Amino acid sequence: MDSVEVIEQRISALEEKVFGRSKLSTEPAPELSAELLNVNSKIISALAHRDSINSVLNRLDQLEGFMDPMYVTKSGLTPETKLELVKSAEDEMREILANFEQVNKLAPALDSDYIKKVPDMTAELEKQTLVYLDFKEKADKQTGDVQDLLKKYNEIVTLISASFVKWDEVITNYEIDAAEKKIID
Repeated sequence: MDSVEVIEQRISALEEKVFGRSKLSTEPAPELSAELLNVNSKIISALAHRDSINSVLNRLDQLEGFMDPMYVTKSGLTPETKLELVKSAEDEMREILANFEQVNKLAPALDSDYIKKVPDMTAELEKQTLVYLDFKEKADKQTGDVQDLLKKYNEIVTLISASFVKWDEVITNYEIDAAEKKIID
């Protein structure tokens, strides 16, 4: 069998899988290329009024170029420019290196028995969480009760103050009336 025949057999097998036609069918199987053209025209008509998608599709080659890891080498930057780029990122690289060294220095702490026992302590942590939530609920209730009592206290003090002001006014009026009677007598 020659390679062209093998390719034709593979294409017809693919067409059978895609279109679901058997060899016994009397209808001619549609050509795959015609169907692909039909699908392509439907996609183009669907995208005709979608500007944002069209702008991305128009710039797809450019976007793929930016995502290429070899973009910097293809960009035509001179070695001096590349050196300047590396030098400009030197502080950031030193900071990353310092952080990496600190992580390496602290890595043994992750292998400590305390960290290894964390899964075993989950049940205890859940119990302590429930106790904490219970205390918090009680404290919130008590805080609300204290606030209510303070409101009542402030209302009572306000009423007493208003009563004293009223009594002071009444007594002052009586004193003024009594003083006028003494002068008249």
